[in-house]
Amino acid sequence: MKKLPVGIQSFERIRQDDLVYVDKTKFIYDLVDGKHGYYFFLSRPRRFGKSLLISTLKELFLAHRELFAGLWIDESDYFWQKYPVIHLDFSAIASETPDVLRVNLSWALERIGKAHGIDISSAPSPEAKLEELIHELSKKTRVVVLIDEYDKPLLEHVNSIDVMREMQVILKNFYATIKATSSQIQFLFMTGVTKFSKTSVFSGMNNLVDLTLLDDMANLLGYTDEEIDHYFQPHMQEITITQDIEIDAVKHAMKHWYNGYQFSQKSEKVYNPFSVLMYLLTKELRNYWFESGTPSFLVNLIREKKYNIEDLEHTEINIRNLGSFEIDDIQLIPLLLQTGYLTIKGYDPITHNYQLGYPNEETKASFLQYFMRILTQTKTELLDNAISRLTHALKNNDLEQFFDTLKVFFASIPYTIQSPQEQYYQSIFYVIMNLVGAYTQAEVATNNGRIDCTIETDKQIYISLNLNFMTQVLPHLNKSKKKSIIKNFYTAAKK
Repeated sequence: MKKLPVGIQSFERIRQDDLVYVDKTKFIYDLVDGKHGYYFFLSRPRRFGKSLLISTLKELFLAHRELFAGLWIDESDYFWQKYPVIHLDFSAIASETPDVLRVNLSWALERIGKAHGIDISSAPSPEAKLEELIHELSKKTRVVVLIDEYDKPLLEHVNSIDVMREMQVILKNFYATIKATSSQIQFLFMTGVTKFSKTSVFSGMNNLVDLTLLDDMANLLGYTDEEIDHYFQPHMQEITITQDIEIDAVKHAMKHWYNGYQFSQKSEKVYNPFSVLMYLLTKELRNYWFESGTPSFLVNLIREKKYNIEDLEHTEINIRNLGSFEIDDIQLIPLLLQTGYLTIKGYDPITHNYQLGYPNEETKASFLQYFMRILTQTKTELLDNAISRLTHALKNNDLEQFFDTLKVFFASIPYTIQSPQEQYYQSIFYVIMNLVGAYTQAEVATNNGRIDCTIETDKQIYISLNLNFMTQVLPHLNKSKKKSIIKNFYTAAKK
């Protein structure tokens, strides 16, 4: 049984060490043969295989055919021509400040130049060094430029708009050089988590083909059901033996926790590759992807824009607003989609609206739990304990225990962060109920008004009514009116 490539983003190492490699070279062939163009951009969530894709492209253009033995592209008519490659990984380039970014970007380019026997140290700026490097390398043949995580210097400072603008200027000038030297570039591929608009970063780069929502490339990254069955069958069988469960149970658990990402209108859903590898390695269902990075800037945006957390699960966005955004006006929903906390659930060709939602259990539970900790400043152990007690209380229909636990939990929230707004407490209650596995709706409309909240479990439906209405209004109504109102509440609950 082949070992799993957990944490390894080098195509060369995966192939040399004979680790599991999910063959994506048919997609890569379609990229490099000019079918879609020669200059590309791809946005995908973090830990989704972007760096491995860049590494694979690098080895392909260096014509290291021996690494591709037995893969789809090795049997194709691909012409194995060697090109000089400029590979920049911005996740490995320090960018704490604009000056630090300039210095480290210059060093990275100089190192690439030295590897090719070219001295560009006298060039006065990163963009000048890049221009000279491309000019010198392209004297014999065109150059391949591969840029990974282009937006890392921007996302690092998303909560400091002034620094972000300075980073924008540096990157804008740098990428303008690529546009100016495009006649010397055979192939350009850029990846990132987010897509800032062309006016923000890619000024003038109107020749970039955006693959992010393209049907043909939707499964370029991530694992399909077919790939899971083909490449990971031995590892899933190992779980069936160690845990004494059926293979179908393993597949169902993986699908529920890690599948669900959709990157175009019509494409099939794919699994998060990082979480799948971690699960097959540890044999434990856990929140691997979310725990590998903290989305504090997302929570800050939700707070800043006063977005209702309940609306995230069933939200829509028009195709016009889906692609990109400005640095000065970062839109929450497109950002949540691009970063992988939401995904495409459906598309309406009449309204051109995408229906969005959480991809899977891992993402939903992790995001809500993290949001709860930030919103209430509650310690993890206290939150976990409260969720456990509430879960058992609902399961046993023990409402006294349920409300006692809620009181203790709300009392633990520091008064300095409490809000007088009802939505603040509704959001907390909504998150709690989702974490205990109940379906919750607030402000449910009926023909006689609104139910404050409904909670649905596998066995019960609970209805929360306005206390003032129940104690002050209802007793004074005649018998017929009381029956009518109560009947409507029960009807709403049944629906």
